[in-house]
This record gives sequence, C-alpha cells and structure tokens, in this order.
Amino acid sequence: MTERWTCLFEGRAGAKARAVFASEQQAREFAERHAQTTDLGVPLRWSDTNDTNDGVVLTTHAGEYHIKRSDDD
Repeated sequence: MTERWTCLFEGRAGAKARAVFASEQQAREFAERHAQTTDLGVPLRWSDTNDTNDGVVLTTHAGEYHIKRSDDD
C-alpha cells in the first residue's frame, strides 16, 4: 500500500474541500499556500489532533485544514 495523506479544508462559512498527497509534507505545503491567500500576513500555526490518526490541524480565520494519513479509498 502506498502512503497517502489527506488535506481536508473545513471553512467557517461552510465550504469544504479535500485533496490527497503522496506525503505529509506535500499536504502541509499545500495547506500553507492556500491559507496564505486568505490570511495574508498572519503567522501560521499547526497543532496536533487528539485522535488516533496522529493528524495535524492548521487553524486560520477562514477555517481549518486537517491533515492525516489516509487509507486507500
């Protein structure tokens, strides 16, 4: 099985988007680039999630980016 990472965006206004990447680093870079288009000049801060998937969350004014390892769908 190939390692895959999912980046799920959940916007405060109800928007949702999902993308799959080959590495956690790619998913984080994508989330950071996207977040910088909506939160210009705001320092980005990642936090660990408390679930069993060992994911991370980037919280911004526009919403949250959840990144975690995904199984083959």
